[in-house]
Amino acid sequence: MREPLNCYLWQTTLVGLHVISDSLIARSYFSIPLTLTYFIYERKQDFPRALTLLFSSFILLCGFGHLIDADHSALLRQRLRC
Repeated sequence: MREPLNCYLWQTTLVGLHVISDSLIARSYFSIPLTLTYFIYERKQDFPRALTLLFSSFILLCGFGHLIDADHSALLRQRLRC
């Protein structure tokens, strides 16, 4: 019986690199809303807060997507024993 194709395509070091890069991307996505709120509160002009809230929530959800992908890749790395 042949081994699954995933064993030939996925190397554990490559999957580890995906975990690290997705974690760093998620971290930078989480820093964007913090920076936005800092600049908005430093500026004393009127700014559409609803638009900022919607944009920040979209960016946070993008970061959570990368965290989910990093977790999935980490589980794949643990299960991959070829």
